[in-house]
Amino acid sequence: MSNIDPKVLAKLKKLLALEEGAKKIDSLHEAEVASIKIQELLLANNIVRDDINGINEEKRFEMREIKVKDFITKVEGKWLVKLYAGLAKYNLCDFINLGNPGNRIEDTICIIGKPTNLDIIEFLGAQLVERLKSIEKQNWEIYYGTTKRNAYKRAFLFGAAMGIRDKLRIEWEKAQNFSVQMNALIVSNKAALEQFMQKQFPNSTTAKNSSLSGHDAMLTGYQVGKGLSIHKGINGDTGKGLKLINQ
Repeated sequence: MSNIDPKVLAKLKKLLALEEGAKKIDSLHEAEVASIKIQELLLANNIVRDDINGINEEKRFEMREIKVKDFITKVEGKWLVKLYAGLAKYNLCDFINLGNPGNRIEDTICIIGKPTNLDIIEFLGAQLVERLKSIEKQNWEIYYGTTKRNAYKRAFLFGAAMGIRDKLRIEWEKAQNFSVQMNALIVSNKAALEQFMQKQFPNSTTAKNSSLSGHDAMLTGYQVGKGLSIHKGINGDTGKGLKLINQ
């Protein structure tokens, strides 16, 4: 949209500045409130964030790399890959694992999408990793089953990543049902992103899941992940705000 009501534009820019400032100081509540108000204005006026700064909706996608070893240890398995795959899929982005299947800790995760959505994924990912590790440790201290320590950790964190993925999927489906504009944005972005991915990674394949021991730990992790309070969209195109891990 080329013509935006000046009063609406002024309100949006003020809210964007408030949201960005709150994010910088990790004030998640203030960021959430600002983000919700921004989204309400966007929907009410049939515009998207890129319109605010006059940015072309068809701007080029970016690729960002995340080193697995910067976040987890070798004994934790591949749960981080599963986590980022879910975050990417339900934030209008794509994902590819560039690492060596024989050495998971040396994996490099590549997320692809618009810069605003990549910012969401990086922010959420960093926050979730630290919180899930803390929650896993708390659950291990009250665990009386037979699963060994490292196996418990791998299974719990993998289950948590799957729970978060399913939670985001449910919220994603609700958002699609709620907004015609959201549906149009998803369809348009998906087509452009698939074309970009095909050019950049023509020979990519989907990795198979490996088996994990510790079914009880995985189930507990899954329930924790699915129960976390997470909303997409702290400064991107996809959601109603962010409330990270209310637990």
